[in-house]
Amino acid sequence: MTVRWLWLTLTGIWGTAALTSLALQGMGRQMNAASVYLPSPLDTQVFGQTRWLTHAPVALKVVTIDRQKQRPVKAQVKVCLGTQTIFDGKTNDEGVADIQFRAPSQVGAYPLTILVKSPIGDDRIEQTVTVEEAAQILLTTDKPIYQPNQTIHIRALCLRKPDLRPAANLPCTFEVRDPKGNLVFRATERTSKFGIAATEFPIADEVTLGEYRIIATLSGARAEGRGTGQIGRRARDEGQGR
Repeated sequence: MTVRWLWLTLTGIWGTAALTSLALQGMGRQMNAASVYLPSPLDTQVFGQTRWLTHAPVALKVVTIDRQKQRPVKAQVKVCLGTQTIFDGKTNDEGVADIQFRAPSQVGAYPLTILVKSPIGDDRIEQTVTVEEAAQILLTTDKPIYQPNQTIHIRALCLRKPDLRPAANLPCTFEVRDPKGNLVFRATERTSKFGIAATEFPIADEVTLGEYRIIATLSGARAEGRGTGQIGRRARDEGQGR
């Protein structure tokens, strides 16, 4: 199953608010104006993805801008994933820091923290990212057309993304659905060291004819493979009224 990832844009939180109290005097009365909160001049933007594949390359871009003058500003940037610091450096003259690293090898949710310090203010950005496994499944059968009382031999080749290494020793679940969408077969087999799992679906004598959908799902990695198999009768059988 093709995996589609979401892009994330975060705007830095405002810095310490400046409280302004305005006292007006006139005609023997004193009035306190409403408090006014002023944002920090620093505008921090982070571009990246919130879902990562295990041990896959990850790229983040941090942009720091002076929101009042609308121009880049140099800043010190520190990026932490959980308790681990994965980047500690500065933005360039364009106010950009391109950060590249590899995602953790363990699946789960990780807190991502970005700390920014600049001459015009500081920012702290927090976001939870998800690290997951994904795989690609190539699903095949031994032939395209079958008859009642025959057996469909189903084979799945499972490869991990993004490096396409064999997804070894993982449970792979096979399902077969008839032309009406009814589940008629289900089996779970463990993949070999080459990422291959196989099963057999025996076709009954009295069976709904037509196109059958075959689905393989790999447990422990987000992946699904789909295929079809056609079940029909030979012309001579149809002539005999079978």
